[in-house]
Amino acid sequence: MRADAVHRVILNAPLFHGMSVTLAPDPKFVKIASLENGKVAQYLFKCLGAAAAVTGQDLHDQILSYIPPIDQDDEQDGKSADA
Repeated sequence: MRADAVHRVILNAPLFHGMSVTLAPDPKFVKIASLENGKVAQYLFKCLGAAAAVTGQDLHDQILSYIPPIDQDDEQDGKSADA
């Protein structure tokens, strides 16, 4: 994730299927739970109000659009390992 205009990196975390990305009760905030070094890390991003170029809902939707779907091969491998 990069900041607008200056393109400074503000978060460098992998996106994975099943990660938690939610809007907080205040729609200016987006909560993300990610994995870093095998541990869960939680982040809270504050966006500007509804008049801003990017709102909390926009950020939430963009992050969800980049999360990869579950790989069908991995899903089948998991089922066969359990059987």
